[in-house]
Amino acid sequence: MNKFEKEIAPLPKTTKFLKRILKDQICAATDGQSLICDQGKLFPGSIGNDFKNQDWNKPGPATVPVKFSVYELTKNGNGASIFNSFNRSLSELTFTPPQIIEMVKNNSSILHPEGGSTVFLIEINGNYFQVHVKFGSDSRKVSVYPIGYDVKWFTVYSSRFVIPQHEPVKQ
Repeated sequence: MNKFEKEIAPLPKTTKFLKRILKDQICAATDGQSLICDQGKLFPGSIGNDFKNQDWNKPGPATVPVKFSVYELTKNGNGASIFNSFNRSLSELTFTPPQIIEMVKNNSSILHPEGGSTVFLIEINGNYFQVHVKFGSDSRKVSVYPIGYDVKWFTVYSSRFVIPQHEPVKQ
């Protein structure tokens, strides 16, 4: 590790709400230019109106490859409780919208295979949002909710949560 890299503790195998089902997955680097609102072919079922109506539909910074883990819900809870169960700053648990696009395009095996939800956390203008990707028999859909919005996630649907490790990926 060089002096510019921050040592980051590994993600836990379990939290109060989740158990890890996939580890050491890689999200490729992005150029930061892709917008979810422009991904009609990737999300033919629907793209939530908030992706189109909010002022955060603008390109962001390029990203480097990042490791991530996928967790499955084991206890009912809301987004804030579930993400806070990692005992880390929420900013350490976020992806950029282009990273979510990259994972849906090129790591689609991480998506819930039976119509359940796969949830990612993003930070836009200092606010946190849950991006909810649903991949069912009809097609892929994406929607977004503020983390404080009272969206309940239930174990009966085995929702998945994707969490970045944010450690450098050796190339």
